[in-house]
Amino acid sequence: SGTSGDPFCSLDDAIAAGPVELLEESGIWGTPADVIRKIRALGDAGLQHAVLVPASALVSRASARFTLKSLPGLTRRLRTGRD
Repeated sequence: SGTSGDPFCSLDDAIAAGPVELLEESGIWGTPADVIRKIRALGDAGLQHAVLVPASALVSRASARFTLKSLPGLTRRLRTGRD
């Protein structure tokens, strides 16, 4: 396992080196209810299209799996207006 400056470091090393602030400034994250609330607030402010990307892979493999399993339900809830 290398360091984050090493192009051959492990995914876990790269995840550990990434600051949480990067996620806070560049995306929406949280529980499914948090994500829906934040996207709806953006919609109320004029957002017309959202692209949901499983960037949680930057946090951990388990988070990435959770996100991939949650995306269909999130998109369905956003389309139907259900909570």
